[in-house]
Parts: sequence; C-alpha cells; structure tokens
Amino acid sequence: MTIKHAVCFTHIGDRPNHEDNFLFATNTLPQEIQNSMVDKELVFFVNELKQKKTVEFYAISDGMGGYNAGEVASRVCTKRLAELENQIQNVDTVGELIKEIQNSINDLNIEICKLSQTHSELREMGATMLLLVIINNIFLIFNIGDSRAYYYNDHQFKQLTKDNTEGQRLLDLNLLKKDELDNFPDYKRLNRYLGFNRPGYTLKADEYFFKINNGNILLCSDGLTDNISNQELYSILNSNKDLTVVGKKLVQKALENKRADNITIIIISTKR
Repeated sequence: MTIKHAVCFTHIGDRPNHEDNFLFATNTLPQEIQNSMVDKELVFFVNELKQKKTVEFYAISDGMGGYNAGEVASRVCTKRLAELENQIQNVDTVGELIKEIQNSINDLNIEICKLSQTHSELREMGATMLLLVIINNIFLIFNIGDSRAYYYNDHQFKQLTKDNTEGQRLLDLNLLKKDELDNFPDYKRLNRYLGFNRPGYTLKADEYFFKINNGNILLCSDGLTDNISNQELYSILNSNKDLTVVGKKLVQKALENKRADNITIIIISTKR
C-alpha cells in the first residue's frame, strides 16, 4: 500500500481565533499564521508524498479552553507529535511503536496540565488529538476527543473512530438513541482530552488498527462534522477525484452555517 496524494485544509470559520492545528508532511500551523487567520482566508497544503518515511504521522488537534489558551494546547500537541515522528523512525515492532506513542501521549497530557496550572491565561486549556500512523501496510489511529477519521471509496463510507463525548457514552450504553442526541444538553461534552488533570491519572488514546484496499482516509475536526451530515459528506467526497477540489467543497459547505467553528481537514489517497 502506498500513499499517492494528500491535502490539508484549515479555516477559522466564524470564530474570533483559530484553535485548530495539524501535523501534515512535517508541517504544523505556525503561531503567526494561526494568529492571522482572522482574515477568514483558507489555508491549505498539498503533498504528493514522493519521499516515504518508515513511519508517517498525520494529525489534527482541536484546542479548547477560552481565548488563546486552546490554540496553545493544540500547537503544543502537534509540535510534540512532529518531534515524536522524527524520533520513532527506527522503531523495531508495531507493539513498540504503540507503546512509545501511548507513553508520549501521557507525557503530552502532563505537559499541557502543567502549563495550564502555571500560567493563569492558559488555565483549563485542553485539546483533542486525532493521530493517523502509517507503518508498512498497517494503519493505526490514536484518538482522544471528538475529531474523526473516516474511510471511503466509490462503494463504501465508514466512520473509523468513536467520539469521547457524553453523548457517545450514552449511545454505547443504549441510554440514548441517535435521534435523541440533539435534545441532550451535554451530548458534546468531552470526557477525555489532552489537559485532563486528575491525580495519578494516565491518559491513553483509543486505538484502531486496520488495513485498507484502494480508497481514501478523511481526518477532520468537529467544525466539519457538526455542520455536514454523513450523507452530504459522502456525496461531496465522491463528487470529484481531485482532492483539492473536494477539500474546498467540504469547507465551503461547512461555512454555510454562519456560526461555523474552526474547520480542519486532511484527506489521504491510497493505492496498492
């Protein structure tokens, strides 16, 4: 399996600051760009991925915690993941890779908690983390929060991750039905995130492992999925083979909601 093409898009939406960040082909969103996105312009990257690493990381982090604080948390997250990607290239086994990533996630949580405790302007900050790791033909996803990963091709559309929210927890317990979610006031409240501070607590990401045939992987923050139904999402994803066109269509559709949150999208095309 090879990665033949990938695109990344991020937009501030209708928000005063941009709290999303990403890791894409070693790029993260620099602070100066993150702070200047009030002009509402779309920022995007395209990568043909001609130089393949042994281990490849793609990530989205959605910050939370008030003005400025959320964007600091997401920036710390993606910066540490970029450092980890470089450090982990010589890992011997998938099991070792998973252990190193989970340990680093807990270290990252401790770092964000300490920053929150020692800087009053960052108090109670946090972030989600959605990380796709590709090693050989194996795809690994590590998820904390409510950013999502999907797999799709011409015949299939599947959500690969579950949200770490109170709404999803009640769905899993069969205490709520999907059509009742909107009437549950705390359905979006996160019950796991970077910055979750409890004495003696070890933060661990949900793990998902899979192999895929020809198709595409979509990673996105909830600024996309809160504003587009699954049916609309699948229709737009299959509307064009050009991932740049598709990505722009997705952002434009989400922005039809005049109160749209920050939106970040990564689409990765694969082939045998």
